[in-house]
Amino acid sequence: MATPSDPQASSVPTQSQVQSGDATPGPTVAAAPIQAETKDSVAAPINAAGNGPDIVVTGTNLNSGFRAPTPVTVTTAEQLSQSSPNNLADGLIKLPVFGGSLSTSSPGSNATAGNVGQNLLNLRGLGTNRNLVLLDGRRIVANNTDFAIDVNTLPQNLVSRVDVVTGGASAAYGSDAVAGVINFVLDTKFEGVKGEIANGISTYGDLPSGKYSLAVGKSLFGGRLHLIASTEYYVRSGLGVYDQNDRKWYTDPAGLIPNTNGTMPSNVVVPSIRASNGTAGGLIYTGPAGLKGTQFLPGGTAAPFNYGTLSSAGFQNGGDGFVPNFGFTPDQRRSTSFFHAGLDVTPDITAYAEFGYAYSHTRFKNNAQPFTGAGFAFTIYNTNPYLPASVKAAMAAAGATSFRLGRYLADFPEFEIETNANVTREAVGLKGRDLFGRANLNWEASYSAGQTSQYLSENNIANLRNVYAAADAVVNPQTGQIVCRSQFYSGTTFLPGGTGRDPGCKPINLIGFNASNAALADTINGTSFKKLLIHQNVFAAKIAGDLGDRLQLGAGPISFATGFEYRKDSANQRADAVSGSPIDLTGVRGAPAALQGRVGGYRFFNPLPFSGSQTVKEGFLELGVPLLKDVSFARSLNLDGAVRYTDYSLAGGVTTWKGGVDYEPIEGIRLRGTVSRDVRAPNLLEIFNTALQNSQNVLYPSSTSGATTPSLTTTTGNPDLKPERALTQTYGVVLSPVQVPALHFSVDYYKIKLNGAIGALSAQNVVDFCAAGEQSYCSLVNFSNGVVNVNIKPLNLNVLQVEGLDFELSYRHNVFSNPLGLRLLVNRGLSNFSQAPNASPLVALDSAIAPKWKAQAQISYDVPGVSLFVNERFVSSVRMDPNKVEGVFTNDNSVPAIFYTDLTTTFKIHGLGGDHQLYLSIENLFNQDPPVDVIPPTSTSSPTNAAYDRIGRYFTAGFRFKF
Repeated sequence: MATPSDPQASSVPTQSQVQSGDATPGPTVAAAPIQAETKDSVAAPINAAGNGPDIVVTGTNLNSGFRAPTPVTVTTAEQLSQSSPNNLADGLIKLPVFGGSLSTSSPGSNATAGNVGQNLLNLRGLGTNRNLVLLDGRRIVANNTDFAIDVNTLPQNLVSRVDVVTGGASAAYGSDAVAGVINFVLDTKFEGVKGEIANGISTYGDLPSGKYSLAVGKSLFGGRLHLIASTEYYVRSGLGVYDQNDRKWYTDPAGLIPNTNGTMPSNVVVPSIRASNGTAGGLIYTGPAGLKGTQFLPGGTAAPFNYGTLSSAGFQNGGDGFVPNFGFTPDQRRSTSFFHAGLDVTPDITAYAEFGYAYSHTRFKNNAQPFTGAGFAFTIYNTNPYLPASVKAAMAAAGATSFRLGRYLADFPEFEIETNANVTREAVGLKGRDLFGRANLNWEASYSAGQTSQYLSENNIANLRNVYAAADAVVNPQTGQIVCRSQFYSGTTFLPGGTGRDPGCKPINLIGFNASNAALADTINGTSFKKLLIHQNVFAAKIAGDLGDRLQLGAGPISFATGFEYRKDSANQRADAVSGSPIDLTGVRGAPAALQGRVGGYRFFNPLPFSGSQTVKEGFLELGVPLLKDVSFARSLNLDGAVRYTDYSLAGGVTTWKGGVDYEPIEGIRLRGTVSRDVRAPNLLEIFNTALQNSQNVLYPSSTSGATTPSLTTTTGNPDLKPERALTQTYGVVLSPVQVPALHFSVDYYKIKLNGAIGALSAQNVVDFCAAGEQSYCSLVNFSNGVVNVNIKPLNLNVLQVEGLDFELSYRHNVFSNPLGLRLLVNRGLSNFSQAPNASPLVALDSAIAPKWKAQAQISYDVPGVSLFVNERFVSSVRMDPNKVEGVFTNDNSVPAIFYTDLTTTFKIHGLGGDHQLYLSIENLFNQDPPVDVIPPTSTSSPTNAAYDRIGRYFTAGFRFKF
């Protein structure tokens, strides 16, 4: 990658100077790099000094200063750290062009994807695997089964800026760049020592965090050899479902439940959702008259259950039911290390090598295991010695021998999602200029290898045979001890000495909350785990330059870039033995019949092994053709075109292309537009996945007229998937008035339409499509023994489309002789929907992940010794589900608009041999609670959408030093 002091090479995008018609960096903030103002700049950041090198962000592989029409948004690392000092990526996802990204603090309810605690970018809301994330223009290995990049693994303390190409970029940059490219640009020429020490805590006194980083850069041998090394450590304590939490919206959550009044709408948003079929001590929810509706209090005392209002098969409003929450945010610990060496072999050739290592550990204390409903509730028999005498008497009077007990295992350790991940990356390469003695002919060849090793487990998870065997407690007639029936009985025959099944079984007391049960956790629980290995090897080479003065059209040299890339991706997953074994409940009385023979012996997760690999060969050519320059009707007119052929070993060959125009009729006005064909091939999990299981609830037979019903969703791979193809259009205007040289404005229209988009429908979608008469989906749904079994596999959906407008404004001016910087970013969504074969469109526009309006305003003001930075974010009002009609599906489908304010004050300390900073940052300054945004609950319920800030006001204080 080229830098201001290293003009040899060009990568993606290039680093040499800001050619700002293509990018709108934000205003200067404290410690922002000094930039020069140029006549062509759109928004090159400046500070009071107003000098220093430029940065070229061309949005193209061309390296001769050619200005491409592709929109690029540029944000410096300093701006991101001002907005979110704990994590650059948290600041990045606040940009309006991102939607539905997963942040480090986002909750997670299952371990399937392996992304709890990760930071995954979602450009345009198209999915975390539809944007291409690069490090200094080079690919990096995926970090989870979604084959997305966790940007926490990058050396954030060496990032100088992030370039976001907000348009189709497959032809220029390679496959997967359907939504665009996010390139993290490193400061590989850093000299000196710098570091940071920071600690944070929320306004509630929880979620303490610490961040510690150090970077060193040194040139040797007269500048021919340059070495940089960095390390960073981050830790934050999370909140589990049992931990003290003073956020009332979380501890007394709203929810969406069926309307049991027999009137419209079919569902109602309620202020206090509770489970209606289970408690922490157990609830008799089916049984003889007089006993149904009896709950067990601590110590086993029987008491009437308060059903609150609108009580249905699974949930109710208020009353005594269990709060169906899951954990708030995970405990996390991560570290990164990075080393880069660059050696000038000759004045024109540089060799480089780099190594990166990242480690992360997350532990998410999720929730109490639910054993409720027809699919999992316990059957308690009248021979159970833990039953109070009053209940046994009532059973005898009714002639009943058993009842169904719904229970949350809250007196056992909550089940956890735990992840340990190790990521390594090595890269070597050569880059040079003036190839074959031709000026401006630059080249680069590199090889990189990456590996992700991820151990992912659900701990404290019930082994289904063990827990149902332990639940059927009886008295040993010989000793009077309480024992597991399956160990001492075969049918009705007593087996002296316990020679039956389940040796070592320890009976558990499910009648009332019992603190002593925790000591028996290891006898019923186990660990469902998988170990995933992902390997990536990439060889890439390219040449970029121009065709010289002889071969041109009179407006300047024709620029070109051409190159080749070979890539091999492979994945191998191993899993524990129980997860892959069929459940055998022989001899266990009262176990749910639907579980017999099911593959997967644990209550949740149950991953299965898979393996697969594919190779990809790509070749590309890009041309930049200046057509006109300094004529009466055109200050400049340039054409940009690219074509790439990609050969997938599994999916075959595809061709992508791009064409664009950049027109400047007069100084200060630019028109730009691109049309491109982009592509993403199915990843290895989408092809080879053996099976992923998810136990939850659905509204059956449909979401408009159904009851909460247990479901088992099984997702498998699909070897028949084809690459998805997108047609991307962008058209925009850039205004840089000559009269106001510090004012810059751009607006760009975009439309991305994917045909054959790869995606999997939710279980509720499949059930609803079947209920609507789409017979092809009914074959995927089977209702048996009170459980809805839904089979899902990824499909090439008919259509996935997003459309909208991006606005960007920046202005800089001295106020009282001190620099003031303003930046405004706005996104207006126009359409966002997907459509599966033989199904109605599913609209995402006007939801939390795709609101009609998103905006971010930044203000920075520097006075000697002090810098003030304010970041204001706006999300327009949305609907909880844009596909549902208020008054028919729900009584309230609206979510109000919300503003968030972040404030950072930085104190500059000069002396002590360097430049240092003390800072205090407050995110969500006014402590805005997230709005109510609910969907029908599964086994748990969330009162809001993960797109909103759940943490509340958060303080971070830190010290940055630089020598």
